[in-house]
Amino acid sequence: MANSTKILVATRELTGGTKKGEIAKLENGEELTAEKQKELGLTNKDIDHLKGRGDIVEVDARVAETGTKGDNAALKAETERAEKAETRVAELEAEVATLTSEKEALQQAVAAAQQKSEQNGN
Repeated sequence: MANSTKILVATRELTGGTKKGEIAKLENGEELTAEKQKELGLTNKDIDHLKGRGDIVEVDARVAETGTKGDNAALKAETERAEKAETRVAELEAEVATLTSEKEALQQAVAAAQQKSEQNGN
């Protein structure tokens, strides 16, 4: 059975901001998270007032299940695998950069040798 939690959702666009002069916006249908509340400069009293006016409503939201029934071993293994892959990608990118640099140096040496050969032959 899926778990649920209560979240606050805007029923209209809300704008606000902090004293720094930055304007923040909460779109209609968007969740009011703690971060958004801070960006908008809303206090708990403001939230209660907005609830009373119907500008935000409290709704049930389903919490996604991990499929591992609380066992995070699979997630940890996948995270480690991804980190190893990212490390390998970085190593290969560095190797490609080195080989590209060596190739360019060899091409320059060949071009210089050809130019010298042409000068000596003429």
